[in-house]
Amino acid sequence: MKIKMLNQLLSFALILALFTVPILITGCGEDDEEEHAHEYTITLEPPGHVHTFREADLTFKVTTEDEEPVTGLSPIVARQFQGADSARESSEGDVVDNGDGTYTWKRTFNDAGVYVLTFKFEDDGVTYSNSFPLATSKAGGERIFCPSEDNPEFVYQIRWEVTPGHIHAGGEATFQIELKRSINEEINTEQPWQNTLDHLTPEDLKPAGSLPKVAIGSADGEEEVAVEYKGVGIYEVTHTFGHVDEDTTYWLHVTFEDDCGKVDESGAEGEAAQDYQFHVVPEH
Repeated sequence: MKIKMLNQLLSFALILALFTVPILITGCGEDDEEEHAHEYTITLEPPGHVHTFREADLTFKVTTEDEEPVTGLSPIVARQFQGADSARESSEGDVVDNGDGTYTWKRTFNDAGVYVLTFKFEDDGVTYSNSFPLATSKAGGERIFCPSEDNPEFVYQIRWEVTPGHIHAGGEATFQIELKRSINEEINTEQPWQNTLDHLTPEDLKPAGSLPKVAIGSADGEEEVAVEYKGVGIYEVTHTFGHVDEDTTYWLHVTFEDDCGKVDESGAEGEAAQDYQFHVVPEH
């Protein structure tokens, strides 16, 4: 598992590196005379971890060769999943002009893997475009936080994934919950994927060798489930969901104790609730 996770991290680091290289785009059209083409730089802000079945905000930026923002465009975004024969394009109006040279496209991806996103627009009859790789992870969520004002040096990151990502009533789902911790390290809260936190193992918890408590909740209450440690800071739980008449919101509730004190994270309510929530749909 350690080798597999290392390969995933290296692949993800390579993909993020590709986002950071500005590319100068010279448009091409039926008339390729130099005076009819401009030079633009099109970039995509690194989106971090994009989980399937969870809406992602993707922000592109267009600037001139003088680094001036370009507004008033009507771009589209084409997406093509790895191995697919063709790409699918966004509908007119899906990409929002923010008025400052950035353009936002909201999208929920259903497949975990690598997509190629192509941002393109026309100006004076010339088409400009640039393509970017986008890695998507299994359905889940993540949060980085400091749970105690008395101990601000302790910062945690909880990431979780669920298989299958589309859960049906009566079906079984497996959750993998990754616990990480940083002590006295500067944390980038705007781009948390760039942080290097240490995995939190059972030996780091109190009492030493214990496991975190995990419950799965809904409006009908919470049910604590058995936890198994899988190594590398990853804890796994499996749960079978009962009957639901409609799309129903569920959540994870994770609690543990370490040198900082008690950490209690839940999707029941509060500002961070959506980071731990998922949905179960009726059988069909």
